[in-house]
Amino acid sequence: MDKSVKIGHSITRLKSVDSTNNYVAMLYNHGKINHGCVIMAEEQTRGRGQRDNKWISNPNENILISICIEPINFLVEKQFDITCFTSIAIINYLNELGIKAEIKWPNDIMVNGKKIAGILIENQLKGNLIKFSNIGIGLNVNQLEFNLLNSTSVRKELNKKTLINKHLSLLLNSLNKTYESLFYFENKIRNGYLSKLYQFNSLKKYKANNKLFYGKIIGVSKWGKLLIESQNLTLEFDNKEIEFI
Repeated sequence: MDKSVKIGHSITRLKSVDSTNNYVAMLYNHGKINHGCVIMAEEQTRGRGQRDNKWISNPNENILISICIEPINFLVEKQFDITCFTSIAIINYLNELGIKAEIKWPNDIMVNGKKIAGILIENQLKGNLIKFSNIGIGLNVNQLEFNLLNSTSVRKELNKKTLINKHLSLLLNSLNKTYESLFYFENKIRNGYLSKLYQFNSLKKYKANNKLFYGKIIGVSKWGKLLIESQNLTLEFDNKEIEFI
């Protein structure tokens, strides 16, 4: 697919759906969606996040979208770069609003230690290439109450209610600006991700294998695993293998 085709050239808006990622996958498998198409829902009844967690969002208050991406000749071994690109685009969008954000590995977007957005990326492969990337984004815009969740929203940070469609346009614009970096500025994508990584290069407490330990995040592997230095050893973790304390 031509990279000049914009993300968001087609936007389908749904009142309610179980999961926008599920809906995009269904459309793609039936040949009814292509590169850059966006599915947006006012409500998700079974929204999903990382680690099989539920994504809880009040109806009509937030951005709930999934995006169909068909990258050209994009190797499977570079799949984590899609996470990096999406994370950086959200960070840049928030920066334009005056909100300083960080990335909590692998793909939670945090503001002052509270979650403002989450990303769920599911890929379909063809040989050693990524045929289709299904990028789900949940972004808290106008929601104020999160029960016991440690979360925040654009409205809480800016202290004003804003229009969902305005923020959708700003977010899609940021995604389009950043997308080309996937192909021409690979190191910039990775370095940008690390520069915004929560707790990067700081001694912190973690939990793995039911044991607490102190370590320092020193990077992310080619495949997206978290690299932590502890007691002069470099430890590698997948996203279900470690807990931030």
